[in-house]
Amino acid sequence: MERIKLSKTERLILANQYIILRKLDTHSTAEFDGIIDALINGYPYIYNDYFSYVNDNIDEDVETKVVHVLSMFRNLNASYQQLSEDDKNKIDESEVVFSGFDGSNEASHYAFAKCLINKYDRFNEVKDLIKNKKLEDLNAHFPTLPRYNQLLERWLTIQKEGQFSSSEDPFLTVDELNYVLGHSS
Repeated sequence: MERIKLSKTERLILANQYIILRKLDTHSTAEFDGIIDALINGYPYIYNDYFSYVNDNIDEDVETKVVHVLSMFRNLNASYQQLSEDDKNKIDESEVVFSGFDGSNEASHYAFAKCLINKYDRFNEVKDLIKNKKLEDLNAHFPTLPRYNQLLERWLTIQKEGQFSSSEDPFLTVDELNYVLGHSS
């Protein structure tokens, strides 16, 4: 783990926070005394142990990718729902439904999506997919990014260039859906 470097000001602020915590939680006084001493006296070897449970920041590209993927599937699914029955028959509904991220190979994507959906109540339609048994859970158990990247490339093209629809309608047509899904002729 990378060693954390704190300025004197940061150490003083943190030490004061731990002094307050020590007064509020009298059961952990010895633990708080240890971190307070390490912070005040500048012992990074010791105070770094207290930060070992804090993860590094998630990569901004991962955040952006997750938000784009979830937004894309929100749009694809909503667009599909607006189609006529005849047009719906031209598309397999499972292709416009978010299938999660691989918890093993796409762990950062999976963890951030799970956080957005379960802790921050964003993209609630994904919770509805789970509730309605269209999605087992957020862990796809297989790599999804290769497919999502292909879909995103085409979807972002439509979003940025207005490639098909000239209207301000947020829903995609059956032709646009087929284009995004890679089924256009």
